[in-house]
Amino acid sequence: MNKIFLIDGAAGTGKSDLINFVKTYLDNYDINVISKFTTREVRLKEEAKETELTFISEQQFKKWEMENKGQCYTYPYGGKKYGFSKSTLMESVKNHEFTFVIIRNKALIDRIQEEFKEIAYVIHIFIYTDEGLATKRLRKEGFDRQAIDFRLKRNEMVWPDYVDTPDENVITIINNSNKSDFHKKILHLIKKYSRKNEAGNVLYINPSIKNELIVPLVGYKDKLQRQMERYPYEKNVFIMMKFRDNNLDFYKFIKRELERRGLNCVRADEAEWNITNDVYNPLAVLYCCKYGIALFDEPEEKSHYNPNVAYELGIMHYQRKDCLILRHSSLSEVPFDLIKNLYVTYSEKYQFESILDSWLTSLDL
Repeated sequence: MNKIFLIDGAAGTGKSDLINFVKTYLDNYDINVISKFTTREVRLKEEAKETELTFISEQQFKKWEMENKGQCYTYPYGGKKYGFSKSTLMESVKNHEFTFVIIRNKALIDRIQEEFKEIAYVIHIFIYTDEGLATKRLRKEGFDRQAIDFRLKRNEMVWPDYVDTPDENVITIINNSNKSDFHKKILHLIKKYSRKNEAGNVLYINPSIKNELIVPLVGYKDKLQRQMERYPYEKNVFIMMKFRDNNLDFYKFIKRELERRGLNCVRADEAEWNITNDVYNPLAVLYCCKYGIALFDEPEEKSHYNPNVAYELGIMHYQRKDCLILRHSSLSEVPFDLIKNLYVTYSEKYQFESILDSWLTSLDL
């Protein structure tokens, strides 16, 4: 899974230095930096070096906002406006392992983390430096006393945002004004999240979800990742049931209801879900699904329940996935000691339909 680094921090902490470092010296990594539009003026010495900003007038910014209505990320800072398009960020995430963008707005950082949480690792980076060191750096960059005081005054807005952010949601880099040390910390960060260091037996879904692959599936990791790019993980519902004639109506109803809600009804025996082409395929498929529906239906002669359904459901539970477990009232023996509050009993089709509808509603999709 690709990564988005949202770079935050007060004036003079080294945000631009970080961007220039990754663009200039880390060409052995697949890195892209998002350029932003801004209405602020070009600062002293800014014309002489490359920047991730495109300077436009207030009128041009408004025109750009209108042309990209609802599809752009904008925020005010220091009385000026900054922005970039959602499509630019989406395209970068699709084509590059690392995407960097400077954002000095906590609300926008939170929004991007929420909107991209199932698409990429979204990592909030906060750069901190002592005010005295920030003053020296700004002075070295050619700012006069008045400009420095103005920027430091503005920095008072930054600290409360940082303090209010839970530690697990932000990574702090301390810049002590030693460029070599600062660059080492940046390089350590990129190495930590580089795909080169990802464990080969772990399937990475998103920043909060990763599942260890069983041994027979380790060689299919890349294929599983590509399958989830084609069919997004958060939209996939794995169907665990015996596909026989008297279950056809149940299956058709499940498929219709899932599709009506924008979800994928996933069967391991369908051609587009043939990942391993062997007996491990149902397990490979369930790794790609966020939700599951297990149907323990009316038993056949000399049979209490389908063991395959029980086995697949056990793995889904081990991966802590949200599953609806339906048990027909005629099934006297409950598999693997499923406690009563884990499953819902049905006897008639109308009960089944009502239960499914209630469960899907509870997912708050």
